[in-house]
This record gives sequence, C-alpha cells and structure tokens, in this order.
Amino acid sequence: MAYYSLWKTIFPRPGNLTSRFYAAVATSRKATREKEDTVTFSSNNPRQPHDIDTALLILKAYALGRVNETLELSIRLNLMENKSKQRDASQIRGTIYLPRNYFQDRTVYAFADGEVAETAKKCGVQHVGSDDLIEKIQNKSLKLKKKQMRFLTTKTYAKKIRSLQPILRSALMPNKRKDRFIVRLSNAIILGSIVEEVTVESVDRLKRGIEYRSDKNGIINIPIGKLNFPASDVKRNVNNVIDEIMTHKGKGRFILQKFLSSTRGPGVLLE
Repeated sequence: MAYYSLWKTIFPRPGNLTSRFYAAVATSRKATREKEDTVTFSSNNPRQPHDIDTALLILKAYALGRVNETLELSIRLNLMENKSKQRDASQIRGTIYLPRNYFQDRTVYAFADGEVAETAKKCGVQHVGSDDLIEKIQNKSLKLKKKQMRFLTTKTYAKKIRSLQPILRSALMPNKRKDRFIVRLSNAIILGSIVEEVTVESVDRLKRGIEYRSDKNGIINIPIGKLNFPASDVKRNVNNVIDEIMTHKGKGRFILQKFLSSTRGPGVLLE
C-alpha cells in the first residue's frame, strides 16, 4: 500500500493531473480558434467623413452605364432645441435656388387677363392668356412638357381650368384655402398657384425654384446637380443649400449630418 501511494504520487493518473491542464489547453485552443475565425467587416466600422472631391470620386466609382445620375444632398437636422421643447418638423420648409441648376427652366402658363396678364408677360411668363389659352390646350396646339410645367391663375379662371382635366388626364382642382393646385400628369406632379398679382419672384420660383421640406425624422433630401458636374459647381450648390437651411437654425447644433448620394450609389458622409 505504501509503495502504491508513492507510485501514485510520482506518476499520478491523467484524470487527476489533467483536470486543470487539459481545461487550460482547451480554453487556449478555443481562444485561438475564435481569434482566427474573427472577421471585421467594413460595414461595421463607423463612417469616415469625406470632402466633396473625395465623395464625388466614390460616387463616380459606383456609377455604371451611361446614365448621368442625379446628386442628392441629405441633411439630418437636430429638431430638439432643448429637452422640453421640440421644433415642429413641418416648419422646416421653403424654396431654394441653386447657382447652377441641373434642369432647364420650367415653362410657366398664366391664365389671366387685363393688368395681371400684362404683368405676367413682363415678368417672363412664356404663355399668357385667358379663354384663348385654355382653347389652345384643349385643341392640343401647344406641346406640353410633362415634367416641366407650372401654372399661374387668378381666382376668376380657377374654375374654368377644370375643363382641362380630360386633357391632363388627372385632377386639376384649385384649392382656394391653400392658394395652390396640383396637376398629376403621368405620375408627374405639376404645381401651380392662385394669385391676385404676378411678381418676378413668383415666376422665378416656379421656373427655377426647388421646394424642400423636412420629414418627421428631421431629414431633408434636396437634389443639387448631376454626377458629371465639376466639383466646384457641386460645392457652390451644397454651400448654398446649407446656408438656406441654416436660416431655420434655433439653439444649439442644428445640422447633425450631411450625406451626398447619387441615383444608384451609396450615401457618403460629408465633413
């Protein structure tokens, strides 16, 4: 018995010795295997901000085909002025004019007579008339550009232009409360206004203006150009949009993030 105890002390059983040893080895192997199997995806890393020149290079790398894609600036706003007061997202809205527009000036049609019609002509309205203009549209003697039309009308002709509904294939319903009407023509939204007098600002807004409005999450999406624009023109348009948005600034940091994206490309975080 004494010899057996001595033998057991000198040469212990594997079960007694390896309880800790093999457990440590198994833990080490598991850690090594987990380390080898660990893969870091770039999508898990935080986005790094880029300048506009680098953002354009990234978006051009994603551009496939011959389509000249549209650039869009997305701005995330801080709608919380403080902890107890929240700015209404619907208040962040307006019309902006870009230094270099990405579309041709829209065609404006004015339904008016008398002094309003003369003023509209002086302000640069391309097509001005009353019943004769309605008749031309009904006879299809005017070529209507589906996505490039805007309308001006006085309250006198607000009801008369309802006869154009079959021509335009959708509702042309004036809204006296909002002083605006909307025409839907082949899924293209065409805006118009009911006015008492025509000004250069109102005509220029219909021709070149881009309307923007923040959603419930405080995000504004504004098209600012085409992918083939020089970087200098894109910078001017971006700075112009930011200056316009900052006119709504309250207390604290107002613009949280800015993203530049293309039609088929990703959103690139801007500095």
